[in-house]
Amino acid sequence: MSPHSSNEYGNGTGQTNGGGGRGRDGLSPTVEMTYRRARPSPSPEPEPKPEISPEVEEALIHLKEEVSKCDWSNKGKFPPHMRPVVAEVAKIAIRTDCYTQPFFDRMPAIFPYNKFTITKLIRKEVHTFHTQFLADQRAALIAAFQKEVDAVKEDRVETHEAAVTAFGEFESETRRRERDRTDLPSFLSSFALHFQRKPRR
Repeated sequence: MSPHSSNEYGNGTGQTNGGGGRGRDGLSPTVEMTYRRARPSPSPEPEPKPEISPEVEEALIHLKEEVSKCDWSNKGKFPPHMRPVVAEVAKIAIRTDCYTQPFFDRMPAIFPYNKFTITKLIRKEVHTFHTQFLADQRAALIAAFQKEVDAVKEDRVETHEAAVTAFGEFESETRRRERDRTDLPSFLSSFALHFQRKPRR
């Protein structure tokens, strides 16, 4: 049959009897759809976490009101009565996991200080609290992890001991078979020598 003659798959001009054209890979539309790889659907992106929690936003509003009541003519001396206020706002940020860069970025718009100066002051005021907070969190995580370990420890230990025992038995059996295979040629040689016929004189 001529390559250009008609058949049930095509008429030699790139078209099937049904009138449909070939795909980009030379396949019929049905075959192309069959072999086309399905594209995986994009995984949903996690929702962005708010940089500042509502609790911190409320505390910042109160802080701004208190700052507006202060006399900042002498910027070289930070008002002593404002230190506890600043520390309380920072503690709220620490508890709500907002003690991050966006939190400090808001400070120059509240205080008449640059970001470096006010950040240093805030961190100094809550250093002890922040250190203890992190230690408490670490202790809580360790306790939770220890609880999970204790829940499966007995079963894991039994499984490990059974695996060690099984491996020891397997290793002993392997060594025994290796020893028997090594001793077999010498046994056969002795057996053949014992029954070897003496040469004629």
